[in-house]
Order: sequence, then structure tokens, then C-alpha cells
Amino acid sequence: MNRTRLGVRAVARTSVPRPWAYACSVLLVAVSMSASPTLRIARAEKPKKPDAEFRQRQGVQYLSQSNYAKALEEFRAAIRIDPENAQAHDYAGMALAAMGQNLEAAEEFQKAIQLSDGLSSAHFHLALLHDRLGHIQDAVAHYEATLRLESNFIEARYALSADCWKLGDRDGAIQLLRQVVGARPSFVGEAAFNLGVELREQGKLEEAVQQLEAAAKLQPASPKIFLALGQALADRGDLVASIEALRTAVKLDPNKPEYHYALAEVLRLKANLDAAETEFEIALRLDPHYPNARRQLGLVRRQAGNYKAAAADFEVATAQDRSDADAFYYLGSVLIKLNDVEGGIRDLREAARLNPFDSAILITMAGALNSVG
Repeated sequence: MNRTRLGVRAVARTSVPRPWAYACSVLLVAVSMSASPTLRIARAEKPKKPDAEFRQRQGVQYLSQSNYAKALEEFRAAIRIDPENAQAHDYAGMALAAMGQNLEAAEEFQKAIQLSDGLSSAHFHLALLHDRLGHIQDAVAHYEATLRLESNFIEARYALSADCWKLGDRDGAIQLLRQVVGARPSFVGEAAFNLGVELREQGKLEEAVQQLEAAAKLQPASPKIFLALGQALADRGDLVASIEALRTAVKLDPNKPEYHYALAEVLRLKANLDAAETEFEIALRLDPHYPNARRQLGLVRRQAGNYKAAAADFEVATAQDRSDADAFYYLGSVLIKLNDVEGGIRDLREAARLNPFDSAILITMAGALNSVG
């Protein structure tokens, strides 16, 4: 049990920002059949039949208004007029996916690919659908097909990086994210954030800090970026800069317990105990059961010599999580400080039962047992 490690939980990696409602909301530009700067719709041939083209345009208008049922009605009308219209099948699949009709959506995307295997957007949309359903390998296959057809399809490269991460291919995810960041798309800040988080997890702290600092400049109102930056700086040993970044996260969103918790942990490492105690208390007011917060508050109070308050915190921590060997160890140690040797030994025994290979627990318990003969 490594009690010197920074007790700040890792920032969750951000999912690729491509929910179906968002994808549909940017389709209005596809009326002119040009590539959208946000969702790169492949340039497909216009329907050869004017009536089909009109119904398709109407459907795109309804998609842009999030009126998916009406959009689907228009796309199906276009398909009845021109069954070979791959783009209409692709659009119909988007409308169905937005309504949660996943199997029907997949059929439409597959039909679009069958009619025009060069339609990169159909592969991309089918990949997104596979991601939604948890079919990661199938999603990867269609993202790769998208990129074979359109190598500069940055959204597909970004989404593929997320799936590489899910499959454990961290090096592949980092390589893809570097390519995305280098292309500087509209969501480059988000990509730099994910790259920074991934690099931190691999222990590449210098590059992680660089990417997270770049992300913070691009998205200065994003507290999660400053949280990740503060954690990476703390891992690197730059506690002063870490505290500054984490204070920014707290200022941007004071109602998230994780931001106060992370700040409190670094303040504790910096031995700013009063400020650390305050931040832990705020985190617990926001979420009385926030993981580890009660135990860490007890550590601050123990470090300040307030053993009674620390013991009370450790009591609560052990009650909240009966499997927390650390909390039992700290409680036992503090009770011995308070001359409750019997109670201390009891809790140290429980800590040893939960973690029988921790030498610190065994040494402390042996000393307590010797003291009572």
C-alpha cells in the first residue's frame, strides 16, 4: 500500500463528442452537398431524379430541426422514388439512429455502403452506431474504412483513437490523437485534453503537461482541463503550479466535489493543512460519501496533531467502507496516540486482515502488542 502516492483520482477520458442529435444538427449544410466543417459528409452524387432530390433536401431540413420522424418520412419518400440513392439511405439511417431504432439504422447504413462503398459518411455513421451498441471491433473496422476513403476525416480519426484506448492499444490512441491535434480541427482543445490524460497515464509527464497547457489555452473555461493539468503538475512534483491550476478548476465550477478534493490533496502534500482541511470539508459538504475524502480529512487533522478529530473522521471512513484497510490502519494508529491501545490493536488487526502483506500495519501492530506485554 503506497501511502505517499498522490491520492487524486484520474480524470475520466472524454468521450468523442459525436452524439446523434449533434450530428443531425449540423446537416443543414449538406443541402448544398458540400462537406460540413463539423461533420464531414462525403460529397455524393445528387439524386438523378428531381423529385427524389427535393424530398431529400426536405429531409435534411427536418434533420437540422431535430424533427427526426418527419425527416425519415422524407428520406423514405426519396428512396421510393430513387432506390439507388445511397445518400438518402445514409440520411435515413441517421434519423433512425437519432430515434433509437438501432437495427433499422444499421440496415440503412449498410444499404448505403452496398450502393456506394465510397460513401465515407455511411461507414462513419455505422461505426458510431457500433460504438453506441458496444461493438468496438466492428466500429474500428468502419472507422478504418472511413479513413481509407478519406484520410483527412479528422472526426473518424478522433473516434478511432477512443476505441484504440478502449481496446488497450494506448500507443495507437496516442499516435491518432497526435495526428488529430496536429490537424487543429475545431475540437483541437478536446483532443489535446484527451492526449494529455493518456500521456499522464503512461507516465509521460512533460508531454502531458504541454498538451494540457495547450488545451487550457484553447478552452480556458473548462474546469476538467485544469483538473487534469493540476494532477499532471503534481505528479511532476510542481506543487505550486498544480495548486494554481486546481484553484482555477474550483473557481470555474465550485460545485464539483472532485475539484475540491484534488486541490485538498495537493495542499496536504504542500503541508498547507488549514487550506487542505477547508477543501476536504467543502468536498464532503457537496458529497458526504465522496470516496476517500473522509479518510483524507482525517489524515490532515492527524498531521496537524488534532488526534480526536482525526479519530472521528477515520471512524466515519471505516463505517462508510468496511474494506478500507488504510482507514482502519490510520484509526488504529490514532487510537494508540490517544492511549486507547486496546481499540487501536482491534482496528490494526482488521487492517491486517484486509491487507495481510502491508509491513507498516504489521510493524505498528507488533509495537502496540509489545507495549501491553
